[in-house]
Amino acid sequence: MRRLRSISCALACTALAAFGSAAAAGDCRPAALEKLRAAAPAGFAIYQQIKDKKFFLNWISCDEADFGLPTAVHESVHYITAETDAFPLIHGGQLKRPHEVSAFFAPSLIAGKFKANDFVSTYLRPGSASSSTDFLYLLDELNAYTHDLNAAVNFKSRVADEGEAQVDHRDGLSADGVRRALCRAGGGERTCDLARLA
Repeated sequence: MRRLRSISCALACTALAAFGSAAAAGDCRPAALEKLRAAAPAGFAIYQQIKDKKFFLNWISCDEADFGLPTAVHESVHYITAETDAFPLIHGGQLKRPHEVSAFFAPSLIAGKFKANDFVSTYLRPGSASSSTDFLYLLDELNAYTHDLNAAVNFKSRVADEGEAQVDHRDGLSADGVRRALCRAGGGERTCDLARLA
């Protein structure tokens, strides 16, 4: 009988914990958006621009110190780009997607210019993503990572004083390093110009 009560208590505690974390998940989103607005206005502008607010909000993770906001910004930039056929720019405005770059060299050809890392294996290795065969999708990733990194840097510099800053798996990506590698790969002046705008 004592064992049955222990099991019942354990199940009840598990259910309450699950309910509590679900309630906390719903409660953290307004605070997360407020932190994004205050710390990374360009990232908050992405939230304002996206038509499907639920899409953005679904990326928020209440278990992370930064609420997963850089990832929410990154994925929402992809969403906006697909909706508008234009790259949203960090300080406002947009750049119409240059579909002519799809005829450029396959980005997988520059994979050897980078040290092996997650970005290379995810986006440049043949068969890994559309960005490995179509330069337009590589620019899309570059733009999304630029927004992501901008939000992460702004957010982390703001919350560092609160002792909450943590390193995210994307924070190490240097958008400038990607741009330089694209230019060095021999894509020509137009390639360097397009990469610089992203």
